[in-house]
Amino acid sequence: NTLILRKNKFTGDIPPELGNLAELIHLDLDFNLLTGNIPSTLGKLASLKILSLMGNQLTGRIPEELGNLTLLEYLELNDNLLTGNLPEQLGNLSHLKYLILSNNKLIGSIPAQWGSMTSLMKLYLANNLLTGLIPKEIGLLSNLAYMDISNNSFVGPLPSELTNLSNLEDGGSDFRYNSLFIEPPNKFLYEFMNKKQIDYDWLSYQKLIKAMAVESGLTQADFSMISFYINPENPSAMAMFGDDIGIYDTANYRIGWYDPMLGKYVEYGPELMINPGRAIWFFTRKGVTLKVKGNPVSLEKDIDIELKFNPETGDGWNMIGVPNNIYYKWDNIVVVVKDDRGETIETKAISDPGAEDYISRRALWRWKKGEGDYAYYSPAGEIPELANDFDPNPCMEPSAGYWVKASQKNIFLRFKKDAQLDLCVGSDEEETVTVFMRKGKNLIHPAKAFAYGEDSPPMPMNAFAGVGAEDSPVAGTSGCFINSSAPH
Repeated sequence: NTLILRKNKFTGDIPPELGNLAELIHLDLDFNLLTGNIPSTLGKLASLKILSLMGNQLTGRIPEELGNLTLLEYLELNDNLLTGNLPEQLGNLSHLKYLILSNNKLIGSIPAQWGSMTSLMKLYLANNLLTGLIPKEIGLLSNLAYMDISNNSFVGPLPSELTNLSNLEDGGSDFRYNSLFIEPPNKFLYEFMNKKQIDYDWLSYQKLIKAMAVESGLTQADFSMISFYINPENPSAMAMFGDDIGIYDTANYRIGWYDPMLGKYVEYGPELMINPGRAIWFFTRKGVTLKVKGNPVSLEKDIDIELKFNPETGDGWNMIGVPNNIYYKWDNIVVVVKDDRGETIETKAISDPGAEDYISRRALWRWKKGEGDYAYYSPAGEIPELANDFDPNPCMEPSAGYWVKASQKNIFLRFKKDAQLDLCVGSDEEETVTVFMRKGKNLIHPAKAFAYGEDSPPMPMNAFAGVGAEDSPVAGTSGCFINSSAPH
C-alpha cells in the first residue's frame, strides 16, 4: 500500500496509470527530476493518505481531482514549477493536516472553500504569485498551528476572524513581504499577528499602497488637512503624488506644509517632504485618489515627533498627524522636552496642566472643512479668551491632520504604545463625532490674517491663485507660501 521512490533521479512524466493503484495509501516521489503535469488520475486513489511530489520540475495546474481524495492527510507539492489557481475543490479534504504548496508559480487567491479543511495544521503557500484578500473563512481552521504565506502579493485588510486561530503557534508563522494591513484599526488583531509572526514583526515588512481620496473643492473652506502613516519609498511630495496629479498646476491643486522656521508654507516641489507624523494641506479642483507606496509605521514602539520653533519670531505652529494606523487621545500624548544634545530633560502628559509650558494652551486644533475655520480641543476645557469654537472631541485619527503650537525649541510629542486605542471615545461621547460649541460668530473670518503670536493657526494658502513664488497672501485668507516647484 506504499510506494516510496524519492531521491532516485527519475525523469519524465508521472505515469497516469498510478491512478489505478486503488489500495495505495502512501505515494512519495520527492526529489527526482520529474517533469510534466500532475496526472488527474491520481484523484482516483480513494485510499490515499499521503501524496508527496516535492522537489521535482512539475508544471501545469494542480488537478482539481485531488479534491476527491477525502482521506488525504498530507499533500506536499512544494518546490516545483506549478502554475494556475489554487483549486477550491481542496476544501473537500476534511482530513487534510499538511498542505504544502510553497515555492511554485501559483496565482490567484485563497479560495473561501478552504475554510472547510478543519483538520489542517500546516498551511504553507510561501514564494508564489498569489494575490487578493485573505478570506475570513481561514479563521475557521481551528487546528491550524503553522501558516506561511510570505513572499506573495496578498493585500489587506486582514480579517479579524484570524484571531480565532487559537492553536497557531507563537513565533511559528510568516506573513511578511505582502501588502497586508489592518483597517479599521484593531490593536488586538495587530498584536495577535505580531505574536504569531517569526521574529514577532509582520507589519514592517509589508509593502503598502495607501489609497486616499481627496474630494474636489472650489474655495479655501474646501482645503483638506491630511497625513500618512507609512514610511514612503521616497518622501518627496513629487515622487509620492506625481503619478496621481501629473503636472502641478496651481489652477487645479494647492499642496503645502507650514514651516514655522520660515513663517511660510513650503508648497509642492523638491523641498516638500512627506513623513509620518506630519500633516499637509491638500486642495484640488478636480478630486483625486492618492496612491502612496511605502512601509507601514510600527505599532510596537513609542514614536516621537519633533516640533519646530522659531525663537526669533516665537512661531511654533506645527502641522501634525498620527504617525501610525491607530487612534490616540490627545490627553494621553506626552510632551518630551530635550536639551540641545538630545537628552530628555522632562516629560509631561498633555493632561498635566504643566504641559502648557511647552504646548500653547495644551490645545489641539482641527480644520472645519467646508466652514473655513478652526476649532480647538484642550484638556482645560473651553478657553474664554479664544474666539474659535471649542471642540469636545479629544480623538486623533489616522490620516487626519492637526495643528499644535510649541512654546520653545526641542519639544517632541510622544505617541506611546500603551496609549493606542482601537476606538477613541471622549469622556462624554459614544463615538468619535465632532460637536462644536459655537461662539455665536461668523464661521468664516474674512478679515482674519495670520500674524506671529496669534492664538489660532495660520489659514491655508491661497486657493487656486495661479500665482508665482514668494507671493504675499491675499489679505484675510492665508499665510505666505514658497512655491518650491518654481526655479530658485
